[in-house]
Amino acid sequence: MDKQDDKRIEVAFGKHLRSLRENKGLTMLDLSSRIPIETTSLRRIEKGKVNTSIKMVVKLAIALEITPSELFDFQID
Repeated sequence: MDKQDDKRIEVAFGKHLRSLRENKGLTMLDLSSRIPIETTSLRRIEKGKVNTSIKMVVKLAIALEITPSELFDFQID
């Protein structure tokens, strides 16, 4: 895997996270306040600008009321 592969994974994860959030009817502010995390940090995760930690994945899953594995159920473009 190279840096381009890493970027595609980060972008795909972020798109999936955004889709899950929107399907739950949550705004970025709603979700970020549940964790808590800065809205700008959440935006960077959703845009695929950062590689988030496993701890954050678990916090996101809890806040979305899903399992962590559901956050990894996405396709890479």
